[in-house]
Amino acid sequence: MMFLHTLRLAGDLSFYYAFAGFFAASFGGTPMPLVLVWPALCFGLASCFEGSRPLRTTLAALSAAALLFLPTGADKLCYFPAAVYPVLLAYTGDFALSPMRQAERLHWLCQVWPFFAVAMLLWNANAVFSAALPFATAAAVLLVGFNRTTRQDPEISTRPGYLLLSGGVLAAVCAGPFLLSRSVVVAGAKAAASAVYFGGIVPVLQLFLNNIVVQGVTWLFHGILQFIHWLFTLFPPKPLERTEIVSTDEVIANAQKAAEDAEPLINGMSMLTVLGILLAVLCAVLVVRHFLRQKFRHTDTACTDTTVRRSTHKRARRWPGLFLSPVDKVRREYAIYLDHCQRHGVTILRGDTSLDLTGRAFGMDFAAEAELRQIYLKARYNGTATAEDAARAAELVRKICS
Repeated sequence: MMFLHTLRLAGDLSFYYAFAGFFAASFGGTPMPLVLVWPALCFGLASCFEGSRPLRTTLAALSAAALLFLPTGADKLCYFPAAVYPVLLAYTGDFALSPMRQAERLHWLCQVWPFFAVAMLLWNANAVFSAALPFATAAAVLLVGFNRTTRQDPEISTRPGYLLLSGGVLAAVCAGPFLLSRSVVVAGAKAAASAVYFGGIVPVLQLFLNNIVVQGVTWLFHGILQFIHWLFTLFPPKPLERTEIVSTDEVIANAQKAAEDAEPLINGMSMLTVLGILLAVLCAVLVVRHFLRQKFRHTDTACTDTTVRRSTHKRARRWPGLFLSPVDKVRREYAIYLDHCQRHGVTILRGDTSLDLTGRAFGMDFAAEAELRQIYLKARYNGTATAEDAARAAELVRKICS
């Protein structure tokens, strides 16, 4: 259980530092993972002595020793509430492992911290990325890890192998954001990435582009040119026949004379007349259609005033009984029954059930309707019906409709 108590306090403190770490970094501090690890370990050790208040309080108070290793006053000021918090928990004996409380903190982190981070970017973007973001990421990971661990059975969550694996994974995931927030680590990662890219990937890409792509494109265009040349060889040019030489002025005069003698392809006035007639006919059709729609709309409105309920039941298609299974035969007979009810003044709405329809029509055999409903329910919802059920349904429908 020490692991769970340590994980609980680490999640609480990382939630606190997701906000307080920004102010520490803004005033010259450098928040480090020590402010999470040391108080959590002290509280986890204190949880082993829940029966002794002085001992557990003393062990939790050892978290204040980290003040000696913090470099700036801003770090010490922000760490002071983090050192007092485990002492208060140990003194009051609050060692409850409540996943609901941690889930609530995770909810508040996801709801509030993004707005806080966006607002603080206008003040000090470097503090957000170097301090607040790593602690917020660690808080999310630790809170989720706590909830996942507490959902396991006690014999599993207290197993040393499981605790070692879970602790290692959580430590590795939480260490990633803190490492990426350090300029030395980022510079080293850039240098390693540059060495891999320029020393390994670029030469391979150049070899591929120079020897494969270029040669392939050259071969492809050479093949296309050869194909075009072969096509031209299939159609050799014909020799030009000798013709009489005609002057340019004579050619122009002949072309003008042919243009004057030719009749126009389209008579413009006739085309405009036809278009005008079509436009007039279209307007007349639209006007008549508008008046007819207005007339039918008034008629529908008058009918709607006198109609209270409208049926939504659709008449079922009648297939020959030879091609229907007993279930379909039962459903067909029930559809015949519904049609009969409609013809006798029963209005079937979309939300009506078979129970609502039973006994609604005046003068029908209620017992036969109830028996038909039972056969129909079995056929529709259970998908089971025998030939006897289909025959009995047909008999009941004949009895109801007679």
